[in-house]
Amino acid sequence: MRKMYSKLGIFSNILMNVCSSKTAQVAAAAEEEKNLSAKFLKDRFIEGGPTYMAPILLCLIIGLAVAIEKNYLFNNGYNKY
Repeated sequence: MRKMYSKLGIFSNILMNVCSSKTAQVAAAAEEEKNLSAKFLKDRFIEGGPTYMAPILLCLIIGLAVAIEKNYLFNNGYNKY
């Protein structure tokens, strides 16, 4: 019985080492891919261009309109709560 437990312990240690090294490799690859995608988006944002900046401008205008409307309604007593 002791031999079985010792073999099971050795096997589990080996398995944990293999899994942890694979996890570290996968995490490193994911981090590198994340950095590449962030760099791509940053470069595109810096380069600009109408096709890339138009949706950003549209979101900015809509968000600003919503904020102004909420502020106006709140300050003029239209809040029900």
